[in-house]
Amino acid sequence: MEQPTILLVEDDPRVAGLLRTILELNGHAVFIGADGAEALSVIQKHENEIGILICDVFLRSETGPAVAALLRYISPGIVTVFTSGLPFDVLCERGLLRADLLTDPSTLYIQKPFLAKDLVQVVESALTRRNSLALSAPCEREQ
Repeated sequence: MEQPTILLVEDDPRVAGLLRTILELNGHAVFIGADGAEALSVIQKHENEIGILICDVFLRSETGPAVAALLRYISPGIVTVFTSGLPFDVLCERGLLRADLLTDPSTLYIQKPFLAKDLVQVVESALTRRNSLALSAPCEREQ
C-alpha cells in the first residue's frame, strides 16, 4: 500500500524545511503550505494524495485549527497532527484547542521542540489511525 502524502502547514521556512527533510528521509512525500491559503491550494490540487496534515497551531494569518477544519471539510479522511511550542493544556486554556480533541482518532498532538524520531513516530501513529479509520468507514456508511 502506497503511503499518503503529508501536507505540512508551517509558517517558519526553516522549521518547514527541517521537518520536510526528516519526513522525506523517512520515505514520505511532503507538500508545504506556509498558511491557510497555500494549504488550501495544495489540497485542491492533490486532495486524493494527501492523508496526513501536520499543522502548526500558531500561523501568521490564522490559527492551525481553523486551517485544519477547512481542509478536513474538503478532505474528511485526513488525519491531523497539531504542533506547537506550548503544552497541550495551555493551548486548551487559551481556547486554541478543545480539551477533548485528543479523543478524536483523527487528531494527534506533538509539542515542539521534538526529536526527529518523535516526529517519525507520531506520523506512523497517524498512518495507523488513518488506515483504521479507512477500514471502519464503509461499516459506518452501511448502518
